[in-house]
Amino acid sequence: MRRHKSNFFACIFKSLLLVFGLIILQTTIVNAQSTVVVNKGVKDAILAEDWSKVADLLDQVDAQSSSPVLRVIKGHACLALNKNNESLCMFLSASSGDDLNNWDEWTRVFVKKNGKSAVALYFKGDALARLGKWDDALKAFNRALEIKPKHVMVLNARGVTYAAKGRLANARVDFDEARRLSDFRLADAYANIGFLCIHRKDAVENALNVFNKALKISPHFALALHGRGCIEVILYQIDKAERDFENAKKHGLCGKEFFLENILNFAAYVQGKKKEDLLVILSNEEITNMSLKKAFENLTPGLKGFEHSLNNFGKFGGKPLVGQFSFNNMAKSFDRLSPLEQNIAKDMVSDMLSKNSDLSKHFYNGASKLHDWNTGLGKNLTPETFNLNIGNGKIGGGLTLPGFDHPDRYSNIGNTFKDLAFPHLKNSPHVDGVFTGFNSATWDEGDWPFVAYYGLMY
Repeated sequence: MRRHKSNFFACIFKSLLLVFGLIILQTTIVNAQSTVVVNKGVKDAILAEDWSKVADLLDQVDAQSSSPVLRVIKGHACLALNKNNESLCMFLSASSGDDLNNWDEWTRVFVKKNGKSAVALYFKGDALARLGKWDDALKAFNRALEIKPKHVMVLNARGVTYAAKGRLANARVDFDEARRLSDFRLADAYANIGFLCIHRKDAVENALNVFNKALKISPHFALALHGRGCIEVILYQIDKAERDFENAKKHGLCGKEFFLENILNFAAYVQGKKKEDLLVILSNEEITNMSLKKAFENLTPGLKGFEHSLNNFGKFGGKPLVGQFSFNNMAKSFDRLSPLEQNIAKDMVSDMLSKNSDLSKHFYNGASKLHDWNTGLGKNLTPETFNLNIGNGKIGGGLTLPGFDHPDRYSNIGNTFKDLAFPHLKNSPHVDGVFTGFNSATWDEGDWPFVAYYGLMY
């Protein structure tokens, strides 16, 4: 009996030794990775903030390299050097739980040995931000800025952290400061301002401007291309947006899943569905090949009604009474659409009328003349008289449109149709045949379906 008990306790003791041994071994491996994986030359280059040398020393490191620590370090070097697509790949390749824990542990040791180094604290704040420990990350960034108040990379990273916490005004201040202190050469700071506009759902023109500047510095910057595409969608420059989205995928293959996410968000918005419901309907192949054009394949009910009215006008526009009735139905359908749907509707109108100049004549003059358009006032109608009379509910010689008996309600439609009718006018909102008018193309607050992606990918 005693022998059995003795054997039993011996087995337990051996099992405990094995468990403790594994724990010690795992700790040793982590510590070894934290202290040995980065050689002295790379560390010295980091502490000197010689990002070109860091990148050169890590030239052989790529997204498949075994060390997540080296991948993240190279990501930061590439970000500083405006090699933005490479930095995107490095950061995304080190996003698993184990990778982030290794990075966090290495930065802890690095700060312990270099506690007065701003870049060491920058790395520590970065590691904490990647773990979603926003407040701790801010503390590390703030300590780094106490040591070096004009540290561009720290300011840029703190801006992203502020954005993650919803402190968007603070984020904008940091991004602007990073842009200024980098002598306006840090592409990521510009792109971050653009995505901040998407995050805030405002300042469309400013967003377009900063994305353009980011791309001037870093011409194939995939995130900036994608961000500019989002803004072009908001301005309803769909062809331009499609090109930018495709180029973003081409140059930033590492981020293709993120880019697709925003296209799916947009497709769900346009089709009046929740993204989850849309994903149930689509096949894997359809999801993979989703594009902006495909997003419009299934129109919302309101747009279907407008399309029906537009098609009827196309059939009967030359016949005054029926054409007038179709025009009025179309105007009423247009008035019920959301801002985005109105932009889509305007594109439908523009496309149809660009292919039929005779139909265009009937449309832009209200399709309301009760006599032959080849005679009378129709020939002499000017953009100015058209605008004046449509705003007053009247056309040309003073004939009242039955559908425009409430001029205040429909005057905006008159202005919209005038813009489409006379794109050649000075200060026209048309660029390369695409409607770009700011006021009528901007969506209501809260209606932008896009997710903001900042370059550090926190």
